[in-house]
Amino acid sequence: MTSTLIMIIILLRMMITAAWLHGVTAMKKIKYCKRNMKNGLEPVYKAMKKKYPDIKQKKSDCLGNCKTCKLECFVVVKSKPIAAPSADQLYKRLKKMIG
Repeated sequence: MTSTLIMIIILLRMMITAAWLHGVTAMKKIKYCKRNMKNGLEPVYKAMKKKYPDIKQKKSDCLGNCKTCKLECFVVVKSKPIAAPSADQLYKRLKKMIG
């Protein structure tokens, strides 16, 4: 009986961990600032849309990250800005996040 209970607890922990990891890594939407497209983000948008059709790609007029927008390429994923000095580096960072 005790070993069965231990196995159940271990399985529950594994399921909770897997669900948490899926929530962290599952990317459903990437938001792009239309003004940031001038920094060379358009090829990233097109490449991500083509390579990951299941992830929604949305262009917005302004995402409210004006300081970042002026300095770097960025997108917003799960309400958090993801930035890089170049569009190519941002693309690589997004691909790494997706897995």
